[in-house]
Amino acid sequence: MTLSVPSRSPRLIGSFGLQGSGSTWVYNVIHAVLETSGDRIARFFANDLTHENILALRGADVVLVKAHEPSAALLAACLFAGAPVIVTVRDPRDAVVSLMERFGHSFQEAADEVRNSARYLMRLVTDCPAWVLRYEDGFLETPATVSKIAAHLGVEIGERDAGAIFRNHRKGEVAERIGQFIQEGRMGADNPRLQFEAASHWHPNHVGDGLVGKYAGKLTIDQIMAVEIAGRDFMERFGYGPLTSGLPSGYAIDFGPSGCVNRSVAHGFFRPEISGGDGVMWARTAMASVDYPLAADATWARGAIDLVLAPAFRHAAGEVEVEIQVCGRTIAVLRSGPADEDKVRLSFALERDEIPADGRLELVLRTTNAMSAAALGLSHDNRKLAVGIRRLAVEYGA
Repeated sequence: MTLSVPSRSPRLIGSFGLQGSGSTWVYNVIHAVLETSGDRIARFFANDLTHENILALRGADVVLVKAHEPSAALLAACLFAGAPVIVTVRDPRDAVVSLMERFGHSFQEAADEVRNSARYLMRLVTDCPAWVLRYEDGFLETPATVSKIAAHLGVEIGERDAGAIFRNHRKGEVAERIGQFIQEGRMGADNPRLQFEAASHWHPNHVGDGLVGKYAGKLTIDQIMAVEIAGRDFMERFGYGPLTSGLPSGYAIDFGPSGCVNRSVAHGFFRPEISGGDGVMWARTAMASVDYPLAADATWARGAIDLVLAPAFRHAAGEVEVEIQVCGRTIAVLRSGPADEDKVRLSFALERDEIPADGRLELVLRTTNAMSAAALGLSHDNRKLAVGIRRLAVEYGA
């Protein structure tokens, strides 16, 4: 099949944003502004460019793309096309609470979504010119926002049209429109999390309370630290001051399912699980690491690491080796073989010159020749496991 080539390429516009940051509001205001120009508009939500949405571009004068995690390909398309891009951001701690309240996400689900979106948006604003709107600055409640959006897009719009667009996108109007969509059966899907109106992408619970700083009364201190650690670069870039930029002296990271900080600082591990009655994260890759960011300058640090040895490790007859390093210094080498205990506690002490200037201590687990319990006939678990981490506690001081 040969596709017809359009006489001219459609104009691309990017509307990207963190979850709960007003990105859907901006997406719909952009569409309303474009409608005043009489252009033929193709619009859709897509974190990446697929064959299906590329085909949707045919016959369009303007293409409006909305995304929370714009891919490198989408970023490149915007960059090469000289596309006007608008990015909405919000305090990631409030964004997490927003997802929990409006869509029923667990803390970890919400934190993972916000962390991933923040990572993609950071890459976008670093490499692509973009106009950034901060939720906390109240752009959703400011009538002039509509005219500014039009100017950014290069669309001329009169005060009357701009005023009408703003009024049609006030909270009450949007909530009423969403109610109509629900009555008309236009939200689709039985799962509330997957329900949305296809054109506008409004969800049934899209209109939130708009409160700023509500995370302080909704999240535990562990949850707040988890979001701050995972989104430290994002928060610094967009002016969100953390309660703490690291972990306080004496804090112990719990790597079981109940731990909140664990997945913010751990890399190369499986998800937290329960094994032998204890929480653990098993090393998934040959090199797995944990960051322990200090909240203050330190001249000394000492810590304790609780590890778990996998059944395959204890039955592999010396074929598996795990090297444990802290800030580049090897503190132990474990070799497989029969062992009465499946738990190991290691300790370490760092002096001033061993503590990194950025205050981020790194624990590294390097595994050689990991084997699976299934291969040794011990169970049906076919994961190649050697060691897992249960707990990491560090004390430090000036």
